[in-house]
Amino acid sequence: GAVYVGLPGNPVAAFTTWKIIASRIARQISGQASGQISSQNSGQITGGVAGLTWAHCDGEAAAQRVEISQSFTRRPGRQEFRPAKIIGVSASGRPTVRLLDHSFSAKISLICRSDGFAVIPAHSERVTAGDCLEFVRL
Repeated sequence: GAVYVGLPGNPVAAFTTWKIIASRIARQISGQASGQISSQNSGQITGGVAGLTWAHCDGEAAAQRVEISQSFTRRPGRQEFRPAKIIGVSASGRPTVRLLDHSFSAKISLICRSDGFAVIPAHSERVTAGDCLEFVRL
């Protein structure tokens, strides 16, 4: 049967949904993916709606661990994929990222300026500079 993926109307939200979920489904269906899309949570980043894991499901490397350069607070309850820029390397050897503008769903220029998405876990209320996050490269 046919598979339908609804994309949000804002450009950044649509691109994020395509990158994180829909492109991987399309690759899997077309036979281009080297692995299997899984609904099991084995420690990788998981999609909030379908519970998909996407590490290695389309031949791309798994999300990497990075350190965040700034502290911030947020309302917990949903996982966020925030455009971020790699700005250096930490003392521990991990890439350091800076989040781009918080109000971003209609600003496509953020995607052009970013290196990928920092993944803010749903349960996080406070993220402190130096904390480790997952990072999905563009």
